[in-house]
Order: sequence, then C-alpha cells, then structure tokens
Amino acid sequence: MPPPPDLWTTPTVPVEEKIATSLAVADDGSAYVGAFDGNFYKVNASGEVEWTFEDAGLVMGKAAITGNLVIAGANISGSGRQAEGGRVFALKADKTPVWHFDTEGAVVAAPILSEDKTTAYISTYTGHIYALDVQTGSQLWHFQLPEEQKNYRCPSTGTTKTGCAYRRQAGFCTEY
Repeated sequence: MPPPPDLWTTPTVPVEEKIATSLAVADDGSAYVGAFDGNFYKVNASGEVEWTFEDAGLVMGKAAITGNLVIAGANISGSGRQAEGGRVFALKADKTPVWHFDTEGAVVAAPILSEDKTTAYISTYTGHIYALDVQTGSQLWHFQLPEEQKNYRCPSTGTTKTGCAYRRQAGFCTEY
C-alpha cells in the first residue's frame, strides 16, 4: 500500500528561525509550535501560518491543547539564561490571550495536563514544579526539587501522583 500523500511540507509563510520543539496538533488539524525567534505560531491544516504570537519567549516544550485552549511554557530570559525567568501562557485558538503565569526559572519542558484536563503541571529548569488551574492560570500548588536540582524533563502524571525526572537521574513523586 503506498503512503498517504503529503498535504503540505512547508508553511506558506516561512518561520524565520529554527523550530524549537515538536508540533502540538489540534483536532482541526492546526499545528502550534514555538521557534528560536521567540514567537509562537499557529499553522492551519492547509499549511498556512494563521497567526504569530510575538515575543512569547523561547518555547522549548510541546504545547498542551485542551478544548479551545493552547497552553505553552517559555524561557523569557533570553538564550543561555535558563535560571532566570519563565512564563506559562494560555491562548484561545484564535490567538486571544487568556492568562499567563510567571515562573522561577525557564520552562524547558512541555506542560502536562491532568486526566480531567483541569490542571496543568509545569516544570522549570531551576527545579520548580507548579500545578496551575487550566482555565484561570491560578497556582494550585508549588514544589521545589531538593538540593537545587536542575530539571530537564516534563512531569508525568498518574491517578493520584505527579512526578518528574531530574539531573541525577532520580525522581520524586508527590500526592495531589
């Protein structure tokens, strides 16, 4: 059986810099992605860049999509300064900002959503783990990894626990 045909391979408006992460694809076929130019893009199912969210920061993890919300985290400190500032933001599919939450340290991994899609778990390079309300961006809880560990991976979730791997190849697990 031959492979399916490509619908498109290059956006009609090229992204100026390298893509920083994997694409997050919505049910309608739209793709969301960050690039090293500090912008966050929506590419529609026809391969056209539908909109650009400028000055989003360096989005280094795949966005999370739930309903009409796209949630992404970024390094807003600039290249090479991951220990400084990060931000998580939620946009509607039409680019309307819904909320943002500033973090201690750059967000270097993809947000993870709880099974019921009401909580977003965020991890930062400096070892901070946040649980945020998906609809409002309000902080539900915060945890700091011990001994100033640096975090390079996204959290993982289970039925009643959330966890994260960090530099010494160890991990932690907290009740929520």
